Amino acid sequence: MADLPAQPTELGDALTALGAAVAAWRRRYARHAEAWTLIGAFTRGRLLTPI
Repeated sequence: MADLPAQPTELGDALTALGAAVAAWRRRYARHAEAWTLIGAFTRGRLLTPI
């Protein structure tokens, strides 16, 4: 996989990393699932919770 380009913000970096995780999951399991469904699973539903 090619290196991911740096984004101008931390949020951009985080979203790029999540998108890469979705793509990797789809390649690994050769199945399609909605991106936001996978992101919810990856983050255990805590993507938008305050720190």
